[in-house]
Amino acid sequence: MDKSKGTIATLLVQNGTLEAGSIVVAGKSYGRIKAMTDYKGKPVRKVAPSTPVVVMGLNDVPAAGDIFRVVDSEREARAIVGERIEADKSQSHTKKKVSLRICLPAFSQAKPGN
Repeated sequence: MDKSKGTIATLLVQNGTLEAGSIVVAGKSYGRIKAMTDYKGKPVRKVAPSTPVVVMGLNDVPAAGDIFRVVDSEREARAIVGERIEADKSQSHTKKKVSLRICLPAFSQAKPGN
């Protein structure tokens, strides 16, 4: 987050080209790219593969290492992010709690002082 620019993220283009105005999904964040700058801080409109670029316009900061992709519409982007958030919620609710009695039966049978 930048006070003057809002949410910014550094992306590395792997395939194809990335243009200002494209709609991007990265992890649990999405948005239309409003502005892009190269590693020197110069504004750019189009970026080729193997080029790092700082983008502005995402709704939230993506996690480090999130893979991004360009989608056709903002509706599609919201749907993808919604599915990812729901999947994370369902996984966090289904995690099992493990006690030491289950993992280490020898400790549950041991008497104090032995």
